[in-house]
Amino acid sequence: MTFEILSSLKSHIIRWPRHLLMAGGLCLLVACGGGGGGGSSNTAATTSAPGVTFSQVNANATVYSGNKIQLTPSYNYGSGVITWTDGNGQAQTRQVVNPGTPIDDYPTATTTYTLTVKYQDPSSVRPSELTITKNVTVTLTAIDIVTPTLALASSAPSVISGNTVTITPTVTYDSNKLSISNCVITNSVTTITTAASTTCPTLTPTITANTTFTMQVQYVDIRETPHRTFPTLQTTTIVSISTDPLPLTAGGALTTGRTEQIAILLPTNKVLVAGGTNNGTTPLKTAELYDPSTNTWTTTGSMAVARRGHTATLLLDGKILVAGGFDGAVESVTTEIYDPATGIWTASGPMTRGRKYHTASRLSDGKVLIAGGIVATNVGDGRVAEIYAPLTGTFTSMPLTPSTALMSTPRSKHTASVLSDGVTVVLTGGFDPAVQTTTEVFTYNATTPTSSTWATGPTLTQGRHDHAASILAGTKKILLTGGYTNTTEICDFTTFTAPVPSCSASTSMSTTRALHTSTNLSNGKVLIIGGTDGSALLKSIELFTPLGASWENYAKVLRTARAGHSSTLLSNGKVLISGADNQVSGVTTPTTELWEP
Repeated sequence: MTFEILSSLKSHIIRWPRHLLMAGGLCLLVACGGGGGGGSSNTAATTSAPGVTFSQVNANATVYSGNKIQLTPSYNYGSGVITWTDGNGQAQTRQVVNPGTPIDDYPTATTTYTLTVKYQDPSSVRPSELTITKNVTVTLTAIDIVTPTLALASSAPSVISGNTVTITPTVTYDSNKLSISNCVITNSVTTITTAASTTCPTLTPTITANTTFTMQVQYVDIRETPHRTFPTLQTTTIVSISTDPLPLTAGGALTTGRTEQIAILLPTNKVLVAGGTNNGTTPLKTAELYDPSTNTWTTTGSMAVARRGHTATLLLDGKILVAGGFDGAVESVTTEIYDPATGIWTASGPMTRGRKYHTASRLSDGKVLIAGGIVATNVGDGRVAEIYAPLTGTFTSMPLTPSTALMSTPRSKHTASVLSDGVTVVLTGGFDPAVQTTTEVFTYNATTPTSSTWATGPTLTQGRHDHAASILAGTKKILLTGGYTNTTEICDFTTFTAPVPSCSASTSMSTTRALHTSTNLSNGKVLIIGGTDGSALLKSIELFTPLGASWENYAKVLRTARAGHSSTLLSNGKVLISGADNQVSGVTTPTTELWEP
């Protein structure tokens, strides 16, 4: 019995250490939270697998090759590693140090990233490692090939040698996709190039030969990293030396641009310009003086009445008579006298009829014949001319009878030429179709002016209005030019007996013209400037030589196309061209030019 008790004690003594070891192991498992490393010590976490997420920051953003991406691995216990294969086919591994913190990468191809989280199996007391994997695929967008648009523009395709042009480069591109890394402009004449720059500069070179300008632009696509480079783009523009005629010399600018003005040479050798319109509608009162010695304009006294389509006549005392014109409301009856010595205008006697687009001709005794024009309504017969007497400042109408005291028909926009005898005035053409081929002759009676007579003159070979007339030097022949035609004719008033006056066709101009000017030069030639051909204003100039009745195109042209301008022969032989029916933004150009012999 004693033996059995001892055997039983021995068996228990042998098992107690084993139970103590198991209890101790269990205690360690409970106290330590189970197996595994890098995870949470939270007791609750040991009862289930860790929570694992793996995501791309801004997952909806477009990603191009080399762009930075961010991936966020997140788990509450265990250890993690991210693996992927890069664009070069190389396996990549990155240990997760701080779960929840994004990591960066710069993929060059569409890539799948795998997050593997290892942890101790919470259901086993023995070491047993489990894994969870999550994938994120980053898809790259292939760039669409875009290129900048280049333009290289010159302010003029051709220039006179020695003049400058403006070369303007333009590069148009999407700054969200592209960046200009370099821009250079070269030319074919000199070795000078612009400094390399990310912007293309505007140039103002002087052109001395036909020149090709070349713009070269280098650019990169900034959507990829590193930025993708492309071949250099280039474009060109050519500026040639003009073979066109050279322009006339520029004159000083008027203080106010105008057309339908008067321009007349004063005894002081200055030129008076007065009235007109600078917007094609509203008449002006202002006046200004041109000084040939300084090529400048200065204002002088203004008229009392605004006028356009008026006349100006140099009186024997050196003063200027301005008559009629449209005042903004009606054809005006008013007249004014300008005194060059004082620059002051004074009113003179009114005309018997308001008129515009009439003519005023100084006669041998200093009186002035006013004829035709658009006559104000309700003022009587438009055939009635009138004569101005400077000594009294009054106008006297020609009588209604006999019929020879009246013009044959009213006319406006005609010409009036005083022959060398000072008593014969020839009217030609006019706006009304009924008078366009007609002429009439006024014979002045200085003793009894109201006894002066009108007679029908020779028929023109061509109907004309807005034409020009010049008496050929040393003759009683009148050269008529244009009037919406390129034809010319010469009306010969050498005698009134046999042969009787006649008009015959002469050599045609090279260009159809109207509203041009005709100026007698000191060498006997006639200078024709500008005008309109019916569709466009003209820059061209022609010269008529009476001997041989020949025309030549003058070597130079107007700087500005003009019609409705004035041409005034200066005492130095130059011709001042002022005014123009040429508007920029609704304002008549103030530019003037000088023709030089």
